[in-house]
Amino acid sequence: MSNATLCPKCKRTLTLEQDNAGAYRHCLTCGFMKDVPDHGQVVEPEVKVKAAAAPMEPAALVDELPITVG
Repeated sequence: MSNATLCPKCKRTLTLEQDNAGAYRHCLTCGFMKDVPDHGQVVEPEVKVKAAAAPMEPAALVDELPITVG
């Protein structure tokens, strides 16, 4: 067994796992985790940004309030 598959904390076996963020090695004994490099295949995650609504002026809010006289 090579040192690449041994946990640096407890010296037990690391398992190779993968999720949506990429591959990583995980120790089932102590919980240690380490990302596995993807050898130059950089895939940027797609980020969708909502356009921010224009802020309303305080005076515009006051002008829209109904006036009741009671």
